[in-house]
Amino acid sequence: MPSENHHRFNDDPKDGAFHRIIGTEHPSLPVRGARGMLRALSGCYGLGVDARNRLYDLGLRRVYTVDRPVISVGNLTVGGSGKTPLVLHLCEQLRRAGRRVAVLARGYGARPGEVNDEMLLISRRDKDVICIAHPDRVAAARMALEQYEPDVLLLDDGFQHRRIARDLDIVLLDAQNPFGHGFVLPRGLLRESPASLRRANLIVLTHADRLDAPERSALVERINKQVGDVDIVTCRHAPTGLVTLDGKSAPDAPPTSAKVVCLSSIARPISFERTVRDMGYAPVAQCAWPDHHPYTSENIAEITAWARSCGAEAILTTEKDAVKLDALDAPSDACPIFAVRIAIDFLANDGTILDAHVDACLERASAEGSSDEP
Repeated sequence: MPSENHHRFNDDPKDGAFHRIIGTEHPSLPVRGARGMLRALSGCYGLGVDARNRLYDLGLRRVYTVDRPVISVGNLTVGGSGKTPLVLHLCEQLRRAGRRVAVLARGYGARPGEVNDEMLLISRRDKDVICIAHPDRVAAARMALEQYEPDVLLLDDGFQHRRIARDLDIVLLDAQNPFGHGFVLPRGLLRESPASLRRANLIVLTHADRLDAPERSALVERINKQVGDVDIVTCRHAPTGLVTLDGKSAPDAPPTSAKVVCLSSIARPISFERTVRDMGYAPVAQCAWPDHHPYTSENIAEITAWARSCGAEAILTTEKDAVKLDALDAPSDACPIFAVRIAIDFLANDGTILDAHVDACLERASAEGSSDEP
């Protein structure tokens, strides 16, 4: 069994120390003390975020516009809302409409000069989608326009990045914990106050299938009371099958009766395990690394050895992990690894609402045009 302390085997990934502090329903005295200190820090953080937003609201900070439609996909909380599948869905929708798409991302978790796992996955799914990772989104937009002439710019994780004007602002909320335990960082998971949702044009409730119909209705009503009458759509992250690490179909994928283990380096590994169970598998163990972990060949050797020691016949991982694992050498006798492919599946007829917003955004941007390029 690997000895490094930055990952866990046969452990519940949701049960990390930080999440125990901010999310425990009946905290112990030491946890309450830690919460008090984090809440004080949250107050300082919240004041800073509110002041920054106020400057933008008053027009005291410059907002750049571009002569292309701009669609932003972002979160209210840190990590785990399922943003990448929606970005992929939008890329596919826009490409079907004949649009040349450029995805602009900060590139969190990437090595210098490289793109991160989300961008690698997007590029793999559609090689004609332009992917640019740059901490300065304005510079990324300029680069995209000058070098690739896209028809649409898609801001990945763009809700808090207000320097670029957008024609459609989509915000994802995880239906299971939409408001990050009710506090901004570090006491909770909120990046900014829920009141900021008033900037959004469309709210997408992900993992909405984890709630029953009355719970979903109550959550939609709660959001509308807080932010006004905004369109809210619900969806689930539906597994569509297993693929190989290079993204191809896997005819030799293990049956659901096989013994498997879960491997991931994402914000909410417990959600991935639930997805695997929804597919009919019963994982015998799981391995959770920090989000965006840069795997090495040594990691693969120890992970596959550990999987064998658990009696596993296969390792199941996420597609974001797969794009990194595919570039590494595995031992010849390594336990086979397959990736779970995920697609956005809208509940009821909510997909048509998203389609209508995207179409209106493109028509509006085409009619109005823009100036003041970055």
